[in-house]
Amino acid sequence: MIKLTRLPAPATLVRWAPKWTADLLTAIAQQQAGGKKPPEELWDKYNKSYVKDALQRMAHGKCVYCESNIKHVAYPHIEHYRPKRRYPEFTYTWENLLLACPVCNNDKSDAFPLDPAGSPLLLNPCDDDPEEHITFARGRLVALSERGQSDTRSVIP
Repeated sequence: MIKLTRLPAPATLVRWAPKWTADLLTAIAQQQAGGKKPPEELWDKYNKSYVKDALQRMAHGKCVYCESNIKHVAYPHIEHYRPKRRYPEFTYTWENLLLACPVCNNDKSDAFPLDPAGSPLLLNPCDDDPEEHITFARGRLVALSERGQSDTRSVIP
């Protein structure tokens, strides 16, 4: 994992994210009040080529976690730093979207460890400098901090 600089959000996402978020949260509230489950398309409006292309440019075509060149082995996934099923209010937030390979995205799943104060332990390569928290030694990932330990245990395959 390397430090990344977040690119500006795609204009279409900026324009539509507030409406999509409101629609999703309304559908979730209706479900909680005894209504039907929100349609899947309310969860996936971010999954468009303009979002994926921007994330690929930002991550140089690599998985933000394992740094594999994704297109050589699989289709890139749009990863939610904060899992969308646990944090639906961040489903369409640009700062919550990253590029991941299927292995890292599926391994992370809905896991999102927090410290006792409620701050994320999982590293975000756009907000954190991974070199402060993890390193490689003798071909293995080694934690340099509590946050690095969280990444080496629960996310990195």
